[in-house]
Amino acid sequence: MLVTLAGAIVAALAALAIPLPTAWHAASWLFYLSLSVTLAYAVIQLGAAGLFLGSLDVYKTALRQAYVAIVVSLVLLAASTIQLAVISALDLWDTFWVNDGLVMLPYLVGGFLAYIGTRRLARLIDARTIVARATIALPAIVILCLLTIPLPHAPVPTPEAAFDVTIILVTWTTLMYLAAGFIAWSAQRRIGAFYKSTTSWLAGGLLASAVALGIATLHALATAETQDLPTLVVDTIGLISSLFYLRAGYAMTKTKQGLVTSLLGLFQAKTEAPPPVATPTELVISTAILASNPQNIDPMLDRFRTMTATLGPDQTSRPGYNQTFIDIYLQLEAYLTTKEPLRTFTVEDLRSRLTPELRQAITEREQLLKQKEGTVPVLQ
Repeated sequence: MLVTLAGAIVAALAALAIPLPTAWHAASWLFYLSLSVTLAYAVIQLGAAGLFLGSLDVYKTALRQAYVAIVVSLVLLAASTIQLAVISALDLWDTFWVNDGLVMLPYLVGGFLAYIGTRRLARLIDARTIVARATIALPAIVILCLLTIPLPHAPVPTPEAAFDVTIILVTWTTLMYLAAGFIAWSAQRRIGAFYKSTTSWLAGGLLASAVALGIATLHALATAETQDLPTLVVDTIGLISSLFYLRAGYAMTKTKQGLVTSLLGLFQAKTEAPPPVATPTELVISTAILASNPQNIDPMLDRFRTMTATLGPDQTSRPGYNQTFIDIYLQLEAYLTTKEPLRTFTVEDLRSRLTPELRQAITEREQLLKQKEGTVPVLQ
């Protein structure tokens, strides 16, 4: 993450070495500031994509496919931004690539992939929202795009048909990112604590991208001018969105680096490794937060909640509680290693977080249950 930020600073400073285009009629500082922001944005987008890709190997195929779509959308955003920097530096605004709306193609595909990726993520954790229903959302977006054709706009130097295509493509991309942002936001409200940070920052990035594109759409309708402060505002919001994506990618690397070993370990500073799980109470809590869909394990935790509600402020357990808590843990372990939809867990992964004494207690309890029933207990 720090390397990416350093690279963004270098790219922003490098923009100052580019000669001012002869056709640039606005203040020179506006050109260099816009170009610096644009290049920094592109570098950060690529860095965020790299963080996501480097974290996917521990996840299941379905989640990898969802995030690959999201990563490709980030790369396309970076490519789109780089092309805008080139167009601005070389004064290529009056070309068929720009005038015919082809400049929006990477945004168009990127927005669609962001929608597809977040939709797949939401389906994996059963986060239902009407925006994720493609049979409803996509026709609605197409209709809204077509409704932009009769909108009044400032005089433009291009043919009306070409301008209409450009506005349709910008509106499509805006609505795709807006829909993807809402889906990700819905997913983060449902997803387990272990994954919530990644999904929250991702939702923020998608929604910020939608805001930037929305302002760009309104700006295109209001004026044909591209060398002005509103354009810089769009670029700046884009830069903010890239920081959200980068933070989401960083959060995802943290979920790969190691399992949460204690409830304290989830929130404490990461300057040192959190302590191993030492008590059955903490064992249940630290294992439950690893589930991506908490609703699936709620029935397993009902008895745990009832029992812990009777504990005093300084109590972590009572005589006779520890055995039941270990039984609940074994149920959670069975769920995570066989039914967890996002990540592949092994028994060794989960038990490596524990103190030797707690691991021994779990092994002894497990062996006793197998001798009595031949299976992990199902609590009533």
